[in-house]
Amino acid sequence: MDEDTPGHEDPEDPARNQSTRDDISIQRCRSREPEEILAKRTVCVKKKKRKEYLVKWKGRADDEISWEKAEDLQQRV
Repeated sequence: MDEDTPGHEDPEDPARNQSTRDDISIQRCRSREPEEILAKRTVCVKKKKRKEYLVKWKGRADDEISWEKAEDLQQRV
């Protein structure tokens, strides 16, 4: 391999092969705990009725409010 092969330091341009992107920080998935049920609805999925609840999560912003299946919420309680 020669000096121009990617991954090798370039003595003429030490910045070559260095990322200019910001570091990516990985957040651990915070467990979600329901704070309040805001609404409920029944939806049809493949001809089967399913109950869903609009959930405000404890410690989360309002833009993270989400519709959740009733059976998923029962597993959290």
